[in-house]
Parts: sequence; structure tokens; C-alpha cells
Amino acid sequence: MKNLKRVFSEFIEFAGYTKFFFFVFVTIFVAAVAMLEPIFMARTIGFLEDFQKTGNFLLNDFLIFLAIWGAYLLTNMVLNYIHRYFISDKTALEFHNFISIKYAKNLFLMQYGDFLSKKSGSIYKDFDRGMDAFFRVVFFFFLTFVKVIMSFIVALTIMMYFNWKMTILALAMLPFMAIVGFGIARKTDKPQEENNKRWTDAFGHIGNFFSNMQLGKILRLEETFRSKFVQEISEALRLQKFTSRWWSASDMITGVFVGISRFLVIGFGVYFIMQGELTIAGLILTFSYLERIYFPLSSLFGSLPDFQRWEVEVGIFYEMIEKSHTEKLDDGKNFEPKNGEIIFENVNFGYSDERKIFENLNFSIFSGEKVALVGNTGAGKTTIVSLLFRFWEPNSGKILLDGQDISTLKKADLRSYIGMVTQDNSLFNLTIRENLMFAKPDATDDELKIALQKASADFVWKLEKGIETMIGERGLKLSGGEKQRLSITRLFLQNPEILVLDEATSALDNKTEKNIQKSLDALMKGKTAIIIAHRLSTIKNVDKIFMIEHGKIIESGTYDELVARGGKFAELANPDRLVIS
Repeated sequence: MKNLKRVFSEFIEFAGYTKFFFFVFVTIFVAAVAMLEPIFMARTIGFLEDFQKTGNFLLNDFLIFLAIWGAYLLTNMVLNYIHRYFISDKTALEFHNFISIKYAKNLFLMQYGDFLSKKSGSIYKDFDRGMDAFFRVVFFFFLTFVKVIMSFIVALTIMMYFNWKMTILALAMLPFMAIVGFGIARKTDKPQEENNKRWTDAFGHIGNFFSNMQLGKILRLEETFRSKFVQEISEALRLQKFTSRWWSASDMITGVFVGISRFLVIGFGVYFIMQGELTIAGLILTFSYLERIYFPLSSLFGSLPDFQRWEVEVGIFYEMIEKSHTEKLDDGKNFEPKNGEIIFENVNFGYSDERKIFENLNFSIFSGEKVALVGNTGAGKTTIVSLLFRFWEPNSGKILLDGQDISTLKKADLRSYIGMVTQDNSLFNLTIRENLMFAKPDATDDELKIALQKASADFVWKLEKGIETMIGERGLKLSGGEKQRLSITRLFLQNPEILVLDEATSALDNKTEKNIQKSLDALMKGKTAIIIAHRLSTIKNVDKIFMIEHGKIIESGTYDELVARGGKFAELANPDRLVIS
């Protein structure tokens, strides 16, 4: 139960010790008050017994007693409402909100490398289940657990006060119920944990397919991923049936023990009445408390599978959180921009020990220079950009921006200085306006219109809702070219000092590309730019080209210099097709 203990540590952080113990005290008080009702029933029988003995019914006393009973019932209802809403519901909901806000940053600030190692659907599911478990543990604790335990203590005290023999008989089966309940909990603990893992994996397959739906459709993978999903939930069903079968047996066995307790109370109760050791009122009192003890306790034992599941879900949640590293965007020094000079000094990097990308990589990009990175897929072009953005950190060596080691700078500062358009061109499932204003939150309508015009994205105004159009998950309601033009629009709005264009015009036709290229040339004027592209039309006029192969720069120079040199670049360059083959 170590994970459930952590839930209460979080709750105390949320509420504080004073509030926590106050909530517990109120819950105990409400439970204790609720357990007094059988006394009123027993006293009613007592009035009747007195009438049988004396032939005199104390009507005035009985009416006063009924008034007190009525006041008690009203008070009990009000107390239960106050406890249910203010202690159980409201507190659990506010705690759920607190814990969601606290750990949401772990998702949004998750390091890029950690994200790539997980299935996005699994991340959502683990977080959602964890948050739900936090809520249900606290809700159950105040609504049920404390009340049941306190009710048991109060009932035991009252029963012992009136007749200790009947109390022992009433509770004789309780130890056996506990043994059965905890025994089954231990037997089903591992299957329940495996069941939760299966469900997490199942939703991971859904998230994996949805995040790459177009590819899934192209490769006809609908049935493949559906089969994976079905396989996981079928195994989860088998495991759930196994645990459910045991807990159903627990309910049956508990019912047997409750039935035995009833027979013991009735049988020995009648015997004690005949011996003059017990009144009928005493028997009614014992029987009433028997029901008020066993049924809540049965419910408590019946909730052990829920506790088991919550323990697992909270554990999976914490495991996800603790294995994920968060970025500290504001740790480090403020960046002091100067002229946009980039230097890689003896940079070594690999995604793992087995997968080395760069060894002693050295190059410089001077202020205002436009440099193209060229090479086959996997050569390391995009990895250079990822290191510049600090999505990854070099294993050794330095990356300097304007003479400042970027590993010492605030990531937020660094990234605000660099603008990028990628070949993926992902957009958020929001309106076009919202997507654009991420680049410049205070952009005016005129600025938006100018940026759209520069990026040849005037198609926006022809849409039914114009710039307020919802563009769909990852921008999938738009064509590739339209998405690319909106991504370029963001770049015009951001107007960064350093530009990174990763296949920025790959989805555009030649005419649109020429128009946008003119605007990009104007935007790049006087700024440092890194261009990753295969079209010669994109890189022919850059200041310098780095030819990269297997993580090393094997050639560098202008386009004309490299072609004249007759090396690797000249072999790949294909002027007839205007692409790097």
C-alpha cells in the first residue's frame, strides 16, 4: 500500500495537517451520530415492554421521545449532507484539481527524448487513470472508510455496554471475513497489476495509430492495430475475469459468515431472553447493530479490489512521472543576443552507446550567413538542429551561440531566438488564428494579414469561417501545401534572429515556392539561416553548403565550388531534376 500512502502525503500537501485532521474529526462525528439510531428503536421496544409489564403506557414521555427522535433524524440528515458535499465530494474534487495541475507540468515539460520512447496513448491513459485514482482514494476515504471504521468502534462500544455476551456472538465471524478478504487480495494483486498494464498498452496502440493516421491508412494498418488492441483487451478481460471470480467468491463467503452471525444472535438471543439475561429490546438492539456492522464491513471488504486497482494505477502513474525527465526552461543564464553566430566545437553525440551520430563535429556559421545542410537521410542534418534547440544535449563538446555556451542558457530564451519550419508542418487542433498567434500572442489583425500574404496563405480568407476556421487534428483538414504555408506564416510573425528551414517548401508547387522563396529571402536578409533541403533551387544561392555523411562534414563550400570540386556533392547534385538525388 506504499502508493496509497503517497496519495495521502499529496493530500496533506494540498490541505495541510490541520484541515486533514479536522476533516477526519468531522467524519468521525457524523459516523458516530449516525450509529445512535438503533438505540431509539430499542427504546421504542422498551416502552412496549414496560407497557406489557405495568399496563401503563407513558404517552407524554413517548411523545417527547418521538420529538427527540425526529430532531435527531433531521440533525443526522443535515450532518450527512454537510459531510457528503463539503468533506467528501468538494474536497476530493479540489484535490483532483490540485493534483492534476501539479503533475500536468510533467507532461508538458517532458523531455523530447523521453516522449519519443513512449506511446502517446499510454501517456494519456496512465495520467488519466492516475488522476482518477487520486480522486477516488480520497473520496472513498472520507465517504466510506473512516465512517465504516468509526461506525464499527461506536457500535462495538454500545453493544459491549449493553451486553458483552451478545457482542462476542455478533462479531464471531468477523476474523474469518478478514482472513478471506485479505487472502483473496493477495492472490489477485499481480493479475490486477497485469490487467492495468494490458489496458495501458491497448490505449497505446490507439494513440499510436491516431498520431500517424495518414500513414496507417496508406499502409492499410487499420486491421493490424485493431488486432493489437483486441489482443491486449482480450488478455485484460481474461485477467479481470480471474480477479472477478475470486471477489465474487469473497462476496458469497462473506454472505455465509453474515448469515451464521444472524443465526447465532437470534438463537442465543432467544435463549438469553428465556433465561432472563436479555430483554427483547436488547435483542433488537444487537440485531440492528449486527446489520450496521456487517454490511458496511462487507462493503469495505468488497472495495478491496478497488483499493488494489487504485494502488496499481497510482503506482503506474508515479512510475511514468519518475522515469520521465522534465525540462527546466528557465534554469540558466539569460541569453544575450548579438549577431547570430553558431559554432559547434568538438561535439560528440549519440542517441545511445550503440548509436553514435557525431564524433568531434566542428563547424561555424557566421553572422548573417545562410548555410545549407545536405546529405542522405540519417546523415545527421536534423540532429544538428535538435542539438541547437537543446532537445538533446551533446555527450561532450560545446555549442556556442553568439559566443555563449548554450548548455548554460535558459532554454526558453534560446528557443525564442530561433524560428523553424519543418517538413512535418504539424498544427494544433485549434483555429487558424490561435495557431498563428502562438508565434506572436499580441499580433494585430493587420500583422496577421500581412504575414499570411507574405506566405502566400491567402486561401485562409476563402474558407467559410476565415481565420477562425478550426483546422483539425494536426492540421489534417488542410492540404500539405496549405499547412506548410501556415507554418511559414508563423515564421513571418515570429521574425526570429536565426531561421531554420527543414524542407520548408517541400510541399509547395514550383510557382508558389518561387513566390514564398522571395518572401523568405527578404525575411532572411541580415539573419543567420540554416537550410535543410533536397531541391537545388532552395540551396543554390546559399553562402555555404555542408555536405554531411555518417555524422561528418566531408565537404563544405559554395554550390559552384563543390560542383567544380567534383566530389561527393557533385555526384549527388542533379541539375536536370533540381534535386539532391
